[in-house]
Amino acid sequence: MAIYVVDQNEMRGERLRTIVRSEPLSRFVIPDVAFEEMIKHERWEDTMRRSLVVFVPILDRVFCSVPIGEAIRQEMARREPVSMHDLIPNDISDGMRGMIGAIVEGGEGAKEWRFHIRDERDAVRAERCDPLALRSALQAGIARIAKHYGRKLVSDQHAQRPTRHTSSSGIAEGRR
Repeated sequence: MAIYVVDQNEMRGERLRTIVRSEPLSRFVIPDVAFEEMIKHERWEDTMRRSLVVFVPILDRVFCSVPIGEAIRQEMARREPVSMHDLIPNDISDGMRGMIGAIVEGGEGAKEWRFHIRDERDAVRAERCDPLALRSALQAGIARIAKHYGRKLVSDQHAQRPTRHTSSSGIAEGRR
């Protein structure tokens, strides 16, 4: 069984539709940043609907991860890898499955999600307004990656050279 981490940019692509059809045992993890990417535009609902429609028939195979920053903080605090249960909690996945179905299919269920997502958009926008803070956070993140994996990985990433630590096309695959 394969587990795919799906980037928002790949959700509308033929490759993902092919995987969904041809690998009935596969699972799909949507990271928090994919949702953040979808809601940043004014027409966020159209973006989400078009991006997430591929998952509606297979919602039982779709999971959502905690925010990446939260997972990193947990790892740093515990000094050990985040467990699968902590990385992909059932309550977050269940909630996001409900949201995906409501937004894609519309109807009454979508109304509550619209209010929640509008609040989230405001929070994301407020956070994004300080480019110096973002730069500092990015530099700190790069330093942590370099410390863990070495400067060559950071250099390869910057040059967009694939390494054994990278995936292609915004769909990362893992095997169980």
